[in-house]
Amino acid sequence: MRCQRQLLNFHWSDHVTNNSVHELTGLLTIDDYLFWRRLSAFGHIARLDVVVPANGALQLAIDMKEGRRLDPSWSRP
Repeated sequence: MRCQRQLLNFHWSDHVTNNSVHELTGLLTIDDYLFWRRLSAFGHIARLDVVVPANGALQLAIDMKEGRRLDPSWSRP
């Protein structure tokens, strides 16, 4: 937001809301940008082979989130 304000030549004493700055620039908010970046990373990891550790970690996180019990023999390396 600070950089967008600088691009629009707003001084810190100009009382302009963040929403109006966002509407003027039309750029994504940082939250939206991070959401899309995380989603794209998730897609890359989900398409990896099952033997890749990142895919295994993703599957483990999904299983824990959905309340599935872990294999009793599983231990953290």
